[in-house]
Amino acid sequence: MRTSELVITSLRAIEEALENPRDIIRLVVTTDPLRPRVERIVAKAHAVGIRVVYVDPQRLRQYTKERSTQVVLLTAFRPIPSFEEIIARTADDRAFWVMLWKVTNVGNLGAIIRSAFALGARGVIWTQHGMPGFSNDLIHASAGTALKMNLAMTTSIPRAIEYARSGGIETWALDIKGEHSIDRIPVSQPHIWLAGAEDTGLPHHLLRQVDRIFRIPMHPQAESLNVAVSVALACYESSKHQYGISTA
Repeated sequence: MRTSELVITSLRAIEEALENPRDIIRLVVTTDPLRPRVERIVAKAHAVGIRVVYVDPQRLRQYTKERSTQVVLLTAFRPIPSFEEIIARTADDRAFWVMLWKVTNVGNLGAIIRSAFALGARGVIWTQHGMPGFSNDLIHASAGTALKMNLAMTTSIPRAIEYARSGGIETWALDIKGEHSIDRIPVSQPHIWLAGAEDTGLPHHLLRQVDRIFRIPMHPQAESLNVAVSVALACYESSKHQYGISTA
């Protein structure tokens, strides 16, 4: 079942959406003279059979608060699936995923989705409450990758960890005090990278539940890394160790 319309105003996100136009309702464009990039977007919309509607600039602003935009894309989106659905659909011996706890900054979440997709993760999962939802801001922050990546939500990370373990999938936490370095991850072990809040990291009750805890080697005077950077490094290590995409 489809939910309400999603208004996309990021030009990069609109361009990404037009590459897979299944859920697009229409493209809304100002009657003012168009910038060259917007003209190319309109041409692409026509080429893939998307309805283009021209409106005056004042009406266009009914869709968005961005006064500088010349175009918006209206798309219908289905509810984000559950953790269990994503795992069942994408699991195999070479799979890995990213799961996030209280990463509240939409910029960090978007950057994580972008790097996880680029490095071969099968999906990004985050908590249903207390984190950003699927929105134009998230699509923009991910440079449109949120429209391509498998995204899922869970109501309980502890239950998600147990569900994954029952299917032979380990959960590996990223923590500055981890026993193992991320360049020593096992080969041929499906896994989920678990990362926590930007400021506090993962709580002790989650660290006690995971299968392994890995750290990122750093200069001794460095306190920590941004969560998006940490996850990108972890995903890169997974891709190197027979997971994800080929780095040859």
